[in-house]
Amino acid sequence: MGRNLLGVVFTFTFDQARAHRETVRYFNHEELPFNKVEKPAFHRWIKNSFGPQFNLPCRTTMRNDVMNPFAVEKNILKENLCRISGKIRFTSDMRTSNRKLGYLYLTAHFISND
Repeated sequence: MGRNLLGVVFTFTFDQARAHRETVRYFNHEELPFNKVEKPAFHRWIKNSFGPQFNLPCRTTMRNDVMNPFAVEKNILKENLCRISGKIRFTSDMRTSNRKLGYLYLTAHFISND
């Protein structure tokens, strides 16, 4: 059993796949280093939050699960850009992440075939 944000009581069934997806989403959103899964304090927090039945992935699995969707999207983007018959113009912008890391953003401008 648990309570939602409004305080309403509900039954809760643990789902390993969902807990894993949410952990990957958290790592991605917060830009956490992958070795965080090896820290004893993180293990303690996860076990106390998700319960002892949650199997925390190793650093390699976490890295792969965070990076794989980006690789898929990168390939889709490449395929889409290759299908454009006209010219593509790029603009760039520099931004800083939550962790104070610098990123270069590229924006492609083109007229689609549609």
